[in-house]
Amino acid sequence: MREHIVQFGTGEDSRLFRAARGGHLLSKEYGQVWKAARRSVLTESEAASRLADVPYSLRHAGVSL
Repeated sequence: MREHIVQFGTGEDSRLFRAARGGHLLSKEYGQVWKAARRSVLTESEAASRLADVPYSLRHAGVSL
């Protein structure tokens, strides 16, 4: 996280992640990034499954804590 902050900084409102042109991320943008991240780290069969298919899935696994 520290490396991310050094490289990208934070928004004027101290947000770590923001839209390409600044401001809040729209749920559509967040979903697109989530899908791309899943494809890059999961195997093809895992990505085709419902494994962490939406960010809310992390809560059920206790990852958000």
